[in-house]
Amino acid sequence: MILPVAIVGCGYWGPNLIRNFFASPHFRVAAVVDKDPARLEAIRSIYPSLPTSSDFASALAPEIKLVVLATPPETHHPMGLAALNAGKHLLVEKPMALSSAHCRELNDLAAQKDLKILVDHTFLFNPAVEYIKSFISSGDLGELRYLDSTRINLGLFQEKINVVWDLAPHDFSIVDYLLDEKPSSVSAIGAGHLNKDVENLAYVTFKYPSGMICHFNFNWLSPVKVRKTLLGGSKKMILFDDTEPTEKLRIYDHGVERKPDQLKYSLLVDYRTGDIVIPKLPQVEALKKLVDHVYRSLSGSAATHIGGDAGERIVRLLEAAQSSMAAGGIPVALG
Repeated sequence: MILPVAIVGCGYWGPNLIRNFFASPHFRVAAVVDKDPARLEAIRSIYPSLPTSSDFASALAPEIKLVVLATPPETHHPMGLAALNAGKHLLVEKPMALSSAHCRELNDLAAQKDLKILVDHTFLFNPAVEYIKSFISSGDLGELRYLDSTRINLGLFQEKINVVWDLAPHDFSIVDYLLDEKPSSVSAIGAGHLNKDVENLAYVTFKYPSGMICHFNFNWLSPVKVRKTLLGGSKKMILFDDTEPTEKLRIYDHGVERKPDQLKYSLLVDYRTGDIVIPKLPQVEALKKLVDHVYRSLSGSAATHIGGDAGERIVRLLEAAQSSMAAGGIPVALG
């Protein structure tokens, strides 16, 4: 079964989606939509056979089964409602919407119409992230203690969303996927140097009932691009560096243990330094795997971990971080 798909938005991410859906044997790109004629012309120069239009209504034609939204976040809710009301499944860029209330409205409508919403959390299909998930599940990492993530670069500055809403969905979705435990509170501080109403850097912390802490650094003003995540366990530690072309993962057999001691005020620590393992990972594009997963999900052959409920959870975390920043960093409790 080949599913006709409409892809709306040909800006930064849209061309990548078009390339992968076009190459997939499971989909037929039946419409490409963008308001900018120059963007549509660029797509036609690469894919002369693809139908293009500046009218969103063409994405809701009867033959279309899946609408893909690669449009600005503020459009996801109204366009998503239109697609669902037209009887289309939905794949939406991150963040799913700009409020959890809008996410819930989309999810309720999808359930009412027996349709599926999937959110393009592409990093969950990164082979390194999938390896970390299996490594945690195996117990080889031990008891989880901390995650420290840095996602910084110079630009791209947004006018309507800040650095948290732009960059954090990647890391928040990774943490939501990797950890079975959910955070009990979120705290955040940020600053807007070019526009005081739009933070261009932020530091966000999740705290968990178990004592686990996740800390995130997001920044649009860095002179270098850094994509690093450290994950510490009681047995081993993992470094994930997504800017590395091949050796993206390093597993350290390092650790710290408290030694028994008779002296009440003395703290003795054993440091363990063992091997460093660099796993060989498949060389496959994460977005290709996501497109394959979308097909399996829509055809009923696979459960999904990128559904609308996951998208809503991520937006709730974004809202909590925004609320904490607005309150000067006061932790926001999560129910």
